Amino acid sequence: MISYLIIAGLVLLTLGSAYRRFLDLASVPAFFWLLAIVSGSVPLYIGHRVLEPGPAVDSAEVTGLRDTVRLEIPKGHSLMVTAVLGEADSGDPATAKTAYSLRVEGQGWRDSASGEFKRKAEKGGPDVDMFEGQGIEDSSKRKSGMGENVQDRFDLGGLGPIKVEVTNWQGKAAESLKLEVVRGPPPALYTWILVGIITLLGIIGEVRHEMDKVTGDVAFLAFYGLFLRDSVTPLDGYSGVAWAAVPAFLFGYLVAAAAAWVAVKSA
Repeated sequence: MISYLIIAGLVLLTLGSAYRRFLDLASVPAFFWLLAIVSGSVPLYIGHRVLEPGPAVDSAEVTGLRDTVRLEIPKGHSLMVTAVLGEADSGDPATAKTAYSLRVEGQGWRDSASGEFKRKAEKGGPDVDMFEGQGIEDSSKRKSGMGENVQDRFDLGGLGPIKVEVTNWQGKAAESLKLEVVRGPPPALYTWILVGIITLLGIIGEVRHEMDKVTGDVAFLAFYGLFLRDSVTPLDGYSGVAWAAVPAFLFGYLVAAAAAWVAVKSA
Protein backbone atom coordinates (compact mmCIF):
# COMPACT_ATOMS: atom_id res chain seq x y z
CA MET A 1 0.00 0.00 0.00
CA ILE A 2 2.82 2.44 0.84
CA SER A 3 4.42 1.75 -2.55
CA TYR A 4 1.21 2.68 -4.37
CA LEU A 5 0.84 5.82 -2.25
CA ILE A 6 4.37 6.90 -3.19
CA ILE A 7 3.69 6.44 -6.90
CA ALA A 8 0.31 8.17 -6.76
CA GLY A 9 1.72 10.97 -4.61
CA LEU A 10 4.54 11.68 -7.06
CA VAL A 11 2.10 11.70 -9.98
CA LEU A 12 -0.29 14.12 -8.24
CA LEU A 13 2.51 16.34 -6.96
CA THR A 14 4.14 16.59 -10.37
CA LEU A 15 0.98 17.24 -12.36
CA GLY A 16 -0.40 19.55 -9.67
CA SER A 17 2.74 21.67 -9.83
CA ALA A 18 2.47 21.87 -13.62
CA TYR A 19 -1.22 22.81 -13.42
CA ARG A 20 -0.56 25.66 -10.99
CA ARG A 21 1.84 27.24 -13.48
CA PHE A 22 -1.05 27.69 -15.91
CA LEU A 23 -3.44 29.41 -13.49
CA ASP A 24 -2.28 32.86 -14.62
CA LEU A 25 -3.38 32.09 -18.17
CA ALA A 26 -6.88 32.78 -19.43
CA SER A 27 -7.49 29.03 -19.54
CA VAL A 28 -5.51 25.85 -19.04
CA PRO A 29 -4.46 24.54 -22.48
CA ALA A 30 -6.49 21.50 -23.48
CA PHE A 31 -3.23 19.90 -24.59
CA PHE A 32 -2.18 19.78 -20.94
CA TRP A 33 -4.96 17.35 -20.04
CA LEU A 34 -3.82 14.98 -22.78
CA LEU A 35 -0.29 15.05 -21.42
CA ALA A 36 -1.51 14.67 -17.85
CA ILE A 37 -3.53 11.55 -18.65
CA VAL A 38 -0.84 9.89 -20.75
CA SER A 39 2.19 10.67 -18.57
CA GLY A 40 0.41 10.06 -15.27
CA SER A 41 -0.84 6.66 -16.42
CA VAL A 42 2.64 5.33 -17.19
CA PRO A 43 4.07 4.98 -13.65
CA LEU A 44 0.67 4.00 -12.23
CA TYR A 45 0.21 1.16 -14.71
CA ILE A 46 3.80 -0.08 -14.75
CA GLY A 47 4.04 0.23 -10.97
CA HIS A 48 1.05 -2.07 -10.62
CA ARG A 49 2.50 -4.57 -13.08
CA VAL A 50 5.87 -4.85 -11.30
CA LEU A 51 4.48 -4.87 -7.76
CA GLU A 52 1.60 -7.28 -8.47
CA PRO A 53 2.74 -9.72 -11.18
CA GLY A 54 0.18 -12.30 -10.09
CA PRO A 55 0.73 -15.99 -9.33
CA ALA A 56 3.60 -17.87 -10.92
CA VAL A 57 2.67 -20.07 -13.87
CA ASP A 58 5.73 -22.29 -13.34
CA SER A 59 8.40 -22.56 -10.66
CA ALA A 60 11.43 -24.52 -9.51
CA GLU A 61 14.23 -24.26 -6.95
CA VAL A 62 18.01 -24.57 -7.25
CA THR A 63 20.45 -25.03 -4.39
CA GLY A 64 23.93 -24.65 -5.82
CA LEU A 65 26.38 -24.67 -8.69
CA ARG A 66 25.42 -26.81 -11.73
CA ASP A 67 21.88 -27.35 -10.52
CA THR A 68 19.60 -27.56 -13.58
CA VAL A 69 15.82 -27.17 -13.84
CA ARG A 70 13.28 -26.91 -16.65
CA LEU A 71 10.56 -24.30 -16.94
CA GLU A 72 8.04 -22.99 -19.46
CA ILE A 73 8.03 -19.30 -20.46
CA PRO A 74 4.75 -18.12 -22.05
CA LYS A 75 4.50 -14.89 -24.01
CA GLY A 76 4.52 -11.77 -21.84
CA HIS A 77 6.22 -13.46 -18.90
CA SER A 78 9.56 -12.98 -17.12
CA LEU A 79 11.84 -15.03 -14.89
CA MET A 80 11.75 -14.01 -11.23
CA VAL A 81 14.65 -15.12 -9.02
CA THR A 82 14.13 -14.93 -5.25
CA ALA A 83 16.69 -15.73 -2.56
CA VAL A 84 15.71 -18.14 0.20
CA LEU A 85 17.97 -16.72 2.89
CA GLY A 86 19.86 -18.86 5.37
CA GLU A 87 20.99 -17.95 8.86
CA ALA A 88 23.15 -14.84 9.21
CA ASP A 89 26.51 -15.14 10.96
CA SER A 90 28.22 -11.89 11.93
CA GLY A 91 31.51 -13.76 12.15
CA ASP A 92 31.29 -15.00 8.58
CA PRO A 93 31.10 -12.21 5.95
CA ALA A 94 30.18 -14.77 3.31
CA THR A 95 26.67 -15.02 4.81
CA ALA A 96 26.02 -11.38 3.84
CA LYS A 97 25.91 -11.92 0.08
CA THR A 98 25.26 -14.45 -2.62
CA ALA A 99 26.21 -13.86 -6.25
CA TYR A 100 24.71 -16.12 -8.87
CA SER A 101 24.70 -16.62 -12.62
CA LEU A 102 22.21 -18.56 -14.71
CA ARG A 103 22.51 -19.95 -18.20
CA VAL A 104 19.16 -20.21 -19.97
CA GLU A 105 18.68 -22.35 -23.06
CA GLY A 106 15.52 -22.49 -25.15
CA GLN A 107 14.66 -23.99 -28.52
CA GLY A 108 17.11 -22.26 -30.84
CA TRP A 109 18.17 -19.51 -28.45
CA ARG A 110 20.38 -18.96 -25.42
CA ASP A 111 20.42 -16.25 -22.77
CA SER A 112 22.02 -15.53 -19.41
CA ALA A 113 21.24 -13.67 -16.21
CA SER A 114 23.21 -12.75 -13.12
CA GLY A 115 22.67 -10.90 -9.87
CA GLU A 116 23.78 -10.41 -6.31
CA PHE A 117 21.62 -10.81 -3.23
CA LYS A 118 22.42 -8.82 -0.09
CA ARG A 119 21.07 -8.91 3.43
CA LYS A 120 19.57 -5.72 4.84
CA ALA A 121 22.07 -5.62 7.72
CA GLU A 122 25.07 -6.24 5.48
CA LYS A 123 27.72 -3.56 6.14
CA GLY A 124 30.70 -4.87 4.26
CA GLY A 125 32.33 -8.12 3.44
CA PRO A 126 34.40 -9.26 0.51
CA ASP A 127 33.56 -8.29 -3.03
CA VAL A 128 32.01 -11.16 -4.96
CA ASP A 129 33.26 -11.89 -8.45
CA MET A 130 30.13 -11.69 -10.60
CA PHE A 131 31.95 -12.84 -13.71
CA GLU A 132 33.39 -16.14 -12.57
CA GLY A 133 31.79 -19.07 -14.31
CA GLN A 134 29.92 -19.34 -17.59
CA GLY A 135 26.98 -17.59 -19.12
CA ILE A 136 27.80 -13.97 -18.30
CA GLU A 137 27.22 -12.45 -21.72
CA ASP A 138 25.33 -9.27 -20.84
CA SER A 139 26.38 -7.40 -17.70
CA SER A 140 23.43 -5.01 -18.15
CA LYS A 141 21.24 -7.80 -16.82
CA ARG A 142 22.72 -7.39 -13.37
CA LYS A 143 20.49 -5.64 -10.91
CA SER A 144 22.24 -3.38 -8.42
CA GLY A 145 20.93 -1.25 -5.63
CA MET A 146 21.49 0.01 -2.12
CA GLY A 147 20.68 -1.97 0.99
CA GLU A 148 18.85 -5.26 0.86
CA ASN A 149 18.18 -7.09 -2.38
CA VAL A 150 16.57 -10.51 -2.32
CA GLN A 151 14.72 -10.62 -5.64
CA ASP A 152 15.53 -10.03 -9.32
CA ARG A 153 13.43 -10.18 -12.48
CA PHE A 154 14.77 -10.89 -15.97
CA ASP A 155 13.31 -10.57 -19.45
CA LEU A 156 14.55 -13.49 -21.49
CA GLY A 157 15.40 -13.64 -25.17
CA GLY A 158 12.86 -16.29 -26.10
CA LEU A 159 9.74 -18.23 -25.18
CA GLY A 160 8.67 -21.81 -24.67
CA PRO A 161 10.39 -24.59 -22.71
CA ILE A 162 13.73 -23.62 -21.20
CA LYS A 163 16.56 -25.24 -19.29
CA VAL A 164 18.12 -23.12 -16.53
CA GLU A 165 21.56 -24.05 -15.18
CA VAL A 166 23.38 -22.37 -12.29
CA THR A 167 26.84 -21.40 -13.60
CA ASN A 168 28.08 -19.33 -10.66
CA TRP A 169 27.22 -19.39 -6.96
CA GLN A 170 29.35 -17.50 -4.46
CA GLY A 171 28.50 -16.49 -0.93
CA LYS A 172 26.27 -18.03 1.72
CA ALA A 173 23.43 -15.55 2.14
CA ALA A 174 21.02 -17.72 0.15
CA GLU A 175 20.37 -21.38 0.89
CA SER A 176 18.54 -21.74 -2.40
CA LEU A 177 17.09 -19.72 -5.26
CA LYS A 178 13.43 -19.88 -6.15
CA LEU A 179 12.83 -19.51 -9.88
CA GLU A 180 9.33 -18.40 -10.90
CA VAL A 181 7.75 -17.58 -14.24
CA VAL A 182 5.51 -14.55 -13.68
CA ARG A 183 3.67 -12.01 -15.78
CA GLY A 184 6.18 -9.40 -16.89
CA PRO A 185 5.88 -5.62 -17.28
CA PRO A 186 5.41 -4.06 -20.75
CA PRO A 187 8.36 -4.78 -23.08
CA ALA A 188 11.35 -2.46 -22.70
CA LEU A 189 11.25 -1.36 -26.36
CA TYR A 190 7.61 -0.30 -26.15
CA THR A 191 8.26 1.52 -22.90
CA TRP A 192 11.18 3.45 -24.40
CA ILE A 193 9.04 4.40 -27.41
CA LEU A 194 6.32 5.66 -25.08
CA VAL A 195 8.87 7.69 -23.10
CA GLY A 196 10.07 9.26 -26.34
CA ILE A 197 6.53 10.11 -27.46
CA ILE A 198 5.64 11.72 -24.13
CA THR A 199 8.85 13.76 -24.12
CA LEU A 200 8.15 14.90 -27.69
CA LEU A 201 4.60 15.89 -26.75
CA GLY A 202 5.99 17.89 -23.85
CA ILE A 203 8.32 19.78 -26.20
CA ILE A 204 5.43 20.43 -28.59
CA GLY A 205 3.39 21.74 -25.68
CA GLU A 206 6.12 24.21 -24.75
CA VAL A 207 6.81 25.38 -28.31
CA ARG A 208 3.26 25.61 -29.70
CA HIS A 209 1.00 25.96 -26.67
CA GLU A 210 3.15 28.08 -24.34
CA MET A 211 3.09 25.42 -21.64
CA ASP A 212 5.98 26.64 -19.54
CA LYS A 213 8.47 23.94 -18.41
CA VAL A 214 5.98 21.11 -18.83
CA THR A 215 8.44 18.78 -20.58
CA GLY A 216 10.42 18.12 -17.42
CA ASP A 217 7.24 17.20 -15.54
CA VAL A 218 5.81 14.74 -18.07
CA ALA A 219 9.23 13.29 -18.96
CA PHE A 220 9.93 12.68 -15.27
CA LEU A 221 6.74 10.65 -14.97
CA ALA A 222 7.48 8.71 -18.16
CA PHE A 223 11.04 7.91 -17.07
CA TYR A 224 9.73 7.03 -13.61
CA GLY A 225 7.61 4.33 -15.21
CA LEU A 226 10.62 3.13 -17.17
CA PHE A 227 12.84 2.85 -14.10
CA LEU A 228 10.06 1.16 -12.13
CA ARG A 229 9.95 -1.38 -14.91
CA ASP A 230 13.69 -1.99 -14.94
CA SER A 231 14.53 -1.91 -11.24
CA VAL A 232 11.56 -2.83 -9.03
CA THR A 233 10.26 -6.23 -7.96
CA PRO A 234 7.51 -7.04 -5.43
CA LEU A 235 9.94 -7.60 -2.55
CA ASP A 236 11.70 -4.27 -3.14
CA GLY A 237 8.66 -2.57 -1.61
CA TYR A 238 8.45 1.15 -1.01
CA SER A 239 12.23 1.68 -0.86
CA GLY A 240 12.68 0.41 -4.42
CA VAL A 241 9.73 2.49 -5.61
CA ALA A 242 11.22 5.61 -4.02
CA TRP A 243 14.73 5.05 -5.37
CA ALA A 244 13.42 4.59 -8.91
CA ALA A 245 12.37 8.25 -8.84
CA VAL A 246 16.00 9.45 -8.52
CA PRO A 247 17.27 8.57 -12.03
CA ALA A 248 13.85 9.52 -13.44
CA PHE A 249 14.27 12.99 -11.93
CA LEU A 250 17.70 13.38 -13.52
CA PHE A 251 16.58 12.27 -16.97
CA GLY A 252 13.31 14.21 -16.86
CA TYR A 253 14.38 17.50 -15.35
CA LEU A 254 17.88 17.64 -16.84
CA VAL A 255 18.05 15.78 -20.15
CA ALA A 256 14.47 16.17 -21.41
CA ALA A 257 14.02 19.67 -20.00
CA ALA A 258 17.28 20.76 -21.63
CA ALA A 259 16.07 19.46 -24.99
CA ALA A 260 12.84 21.42 -24.55
CA TRP A 261 14.77 24.60 -23.67
CA VAL A 262 16.80 24.29 -26.87
CA ALA A 263 13.63 23.71 -28.92
CA VAL A 264 11.90 26.77 -27.42
CA LYS A 265 14.93 28.99 -28.02
CA SER A 266 15.21 27.77 -31.59
CA ALA A 267 11.52 28.25 -32.41
